[in-house]
Amino acid sequence: MEPKHDLLRHHDHRTGIRDETGGAATPFSYGSGHVNPVRALDPGLVYDTTTHDYLNFICSMRPTDTEGLLPVSLPLPLEELWTVLNCVFRGTDSNPFECSKGANRPEDLNYPSISAPCLPSSGSFTVKRRVRNVGGGAASYTVRITQPAGVTVTVNPSTLSFDGENPEEEKHFKVTLQVNNPVVAADYVFGGIAWSDGKHYVWSPIAATTKCE
Repeated sequence: MEPKHDLLRHHDHRTGIRDETGGAATPFSYGSGHVNPVRALDPGLVYDTTTHDYLNFICSMRPTDTEGLLPVSLPLPLEELWTVLNCVFRGTDSNPFECSKGANRPEDLNYPSISAPCLPSSGSFTVKRRVRNVGGGAASYTVRITQPAGVTVTVNPSTLSFDGENPEEEKHFKVTLQVNNPVVAADYVFGGIAWSDGKHYVWSPIAATTKCE
C-alpha cells in the first residue's frame, strides 16, 4: 500500500495534477481536461471534422518515402492505405475521392487541439480551424487566449458571430503562433484558446515547441 504521505503528495492541490511518474502533468497526460457530461449535451460550438477532412489529412502525408515522416505507425504502407480509403470513401456519384487542390497540411486537420512542433525561431506559424454553432439561435463568441510560455498566440478573427438562421453555419478562423523566447520554447510549452458566448465555454489546448522530432 502506498504510504500516506505519498498519497497526500499526489493529491495535494498545491502541487497541481501529477502524472503516473509523479511529475507535473501536461496536456499530453490529461488532454483537454475532465468531461462534464451535462455540459457536453449543449457544447455550443463543435469542430465538425468530416470524412473529407480526414482524407485530405491523408493527402497531406503522401511523400514517396514516408520513413520517419509520419507521427504514428500505420497498419499498411501509406499508398496501400490510401487505396483502401479511396475505395471506402467515395462521393455520391461513386467517383474516387480526389485530394483538394492546393497544399494540404496535417496541422490544418479540423481538430480541437492544436499541436505545433518545429516552430520557427523567427517568423510565424498559422493553422486553420472552423467551428459550427450547435447552441441554437444567434450567438456571438469571443476568444480568450492562454499564452504558452515563450510563444505569442493570436486568433483572427477574435469574434465569431452566428445569425442562427442556418443550423449548418460554420465560421473559419486562423491561429498564429510566433516564438518570442526560443530558449523557453525549446521544450514543449502549453496554452490554449477558449471561445465563449457567456454561456458556453469551448476550450482548445495548444502544445508548441521549436524542437523538430
